[in-house]
Amino acid sequence: MKLFQSLRTKKIFYRILVLLLAMACSMFVLVFFFVHTHMSRSYQERRLENCQQLLTTASEYVRLALEDLGRAMQQLLWNTDITRAVLTPELVTYDRKVEIVKTLGSFETDNPLVDQAFLLTYADGRCFDSAGNIVEMKESLIRGYLPEYGQICASSLANGDFPAQVISQGEKLALLQPFPTPETNGALLVTLRRESLFQFLAESTTEDGDYMEIQAQDGAVLFAGGPSAARSGEPLVYAADTGWNFCLWQNPLHIELGREEFLAALGPWALFLGLISLGAALFITWSIYRPIGKLHSLVGQAENGAETVKGNELEQISQVYQSTLRQKADLSQEIAGMAPIVRERLYKNLLKGKALPQEALQERLQSLGSPFGISDYYVVMVAALSGDYTGDVVEATERLHRLFGGCAWEEEPVCESLVTDDDFLILILCYREEADSRRRTGREAAICRILEECARQAGVEEWLSVGRGRLYQGILSLADSFRDAQQDLDYRQYHLDEGRPESSVLQGEEASREILDLAMDGELEKAEGALNSFLSRLHLEDMGGEEKKRCCDELVNRLAEQLLNLHASEEKMELFDAYYRAGDAPEEWEGPAREVGQQALSALCHYSQKSRNRYVKQAKEYIQGHSGDSRLSLETVAESVGIHSAYLSRLFYEICQVNFVSYVNRCRVEKAEILLKQTKIPVKEVGFKTGFNSMQNFNRVFKKYTGMTPGAYRKQEQP
Repeated sequence: MKLFQSLRTKKIFYRILVLLLAMACSMFVLVFFFVHTHMSRSYQERRLENCQQLLTTASEYVRLALEDLGRAMQQLLWNTDITRAVLTPELVTYDRKVEIVKTLGSFETDNPLVDQAFLLTYADGRCFDSAGNIVEMKESLIRGYLPEYGQICASSLANGDFPAQVISQGEKLALLQPFPTPETNGALLVTLRRESLFQFLAESTTEDGDYMEIQAQDGAVLFAGGPSAARSGEPLVYAADTGWNFCLWQNPLHIELGREEFLAALGPWALFLGLISLGAALFITWSIYRPIGKLHSLVGQAENGAETVKGNELEQISQVYQSTLRQKADLSQEIAGMAPIVRERLYKNLLKGKALPQEALQERLQSLGSPFGISDYYVVMVAALSGDYTGDVVEATERLHRLFGGCAWEEEPVCESLVTDDDFLILILCYREEADSRRRTGREAAICRILEECARQAGVEEWLSVGRGRLYQGILSLADSFRDAQQDLDYRQYHLDEGRPESSVLQGEEASREILDLAMDGELEKAEGALNSFLSRLHLEDMGGEEKKRCCDELVNRLAEQLLNLHASEEKMELFDAYYRAGDAPEEWEGPAREVGQQALSALCHYSQKSRNRYVKQAKEYIQGHSGDSRLSLETVAESVGIHSAYLSRLFYEICQVNFVSYVNRCRVEKAEILLKQTKIPVKEVGFKTGFNSMQNFNRVFKKYTGMTPGAYRKQEQP
């Protein structure tokens, strides 16, 4: 600083400074002139390309959305009840018609683009809708979408897999999917929600202030997005495969490069050139006056003393060091305070089914102070307030969470609780080892009683329902148990709304849960013992005959539902007829219930094991065919089989007694042995062809299974 103060008296200092500033200003003027012209032209060209790309993308997006819906409609047409209604309408019973109506309603719920779904059977001229109406087509609500009853605009939407027609009647849209037979037997027609179909376009047009319209063949406007003030001049028009015209009017303010955008784009360059100029000035100044600076430094040390300067510097460094230590301590305390929040976020990701590497997951659990382990056994419980609760659901759930967190629970299982964004109270129960079904049920019931007491203190006990999932091994299987718990919660809330007797519901549900868990795990003898114990307790229970019958109905219905989920044959499902035909008196249904229950448990064990073996067999076949792909993963194989990755990992270990990674490596090593033994392919290429992502990994895994490196193995096998 003293050096530059002394330079103020030197005329050459100002001369150099003025010269450098003049050079910098000249450079800036030239750069701004040439760059502005180039950037303006490039901006207009890029803007036009972006608009054309937007129209193409919008058309492709709409076409793909309609094609996906068409595929879903084609898949729905292969439903057994719908196929019968189309081909043989005279043989369709009332029960089948009810199932068709339910199927149409489910299709509406599962597809956000669908407003209403209708089934047309041309043989008898009938129209089914999801509201339960079965009327003549000429009297139906959608007769205006049929060419024989109204004026419509239709275009074919076929990509070789299926034919479909996009129909527009004014501003209304529908998609017609005929039944895939040469004759015109029937069709599925859905009316579309335009706001859902064009939601993506509405978000795209608001970014740049452009105005977009989609016009049907008759000129009707199907979609309009963006400020209407931008609708001036000639638009860009793209004719889509659907027969619609996609029109885009560019915002006049964004057609040319504005002054603010230009300055913002050149701002970093201007700063860069300014820094260069400043650096050059400092360098030249320092080069000229370096001898003066050295002389000034020597004079300053002589006047102040070297020790004094050094002591001041050490004191300043010491102060900075102490400040850094305080900041580090504050940061550590802040991180420790955030650990529960981060741990809760990790649990939520696991409940959603997000897969994480096991080593990284174990490290995160330990660093966050979680009591859970990777290979422990887990059960998820979900508590929620019913829909008729009139208070603040968010506040009540948080209060219930705080009350439950303040209760002491020192026994196994280890319990962690959290509240989801959907106002569900989630309890994650962790068992260090696989617990007996009866002991586990008792401890989970004790936790439920604690939760009910907390609900009583919070004043929400009559609105609280609790659902429980099945026991799974591995923390990555939390999503499976969470899904089971949600289904159980929905089931309980449904029956609670019906006003069924609480004792009947609880006894039937608890019995069915325990018996089904044992049967699905292959414990047939224990499952039969639990069934006999339940029926004996039910016989001796002091309750009315109707309540006993309801408890038994709960168990039998759960067994039948589980067999249907495992795709049991119709002949096998006929075994339940003996129970359903029995009378309401206990002496009439107790015998059939015991016999039907034993037969159902035997079939359930058979189908469960058969299904598990089929999943593992399909996974092995997929691995054998794709082991050469280095990107092969557990998630990819699970998706090809159609089950969750955590469930597939558990099946692999239970049935094959080996984990997924070891099995894949074994397959790759076996193929590598064949290539090394029978071909002259270089060792490095063999590792690449068999799916290893590096030579180091290839050597390590091959030596683990064969006891030698790939090169040594080739020398041994090829003399």
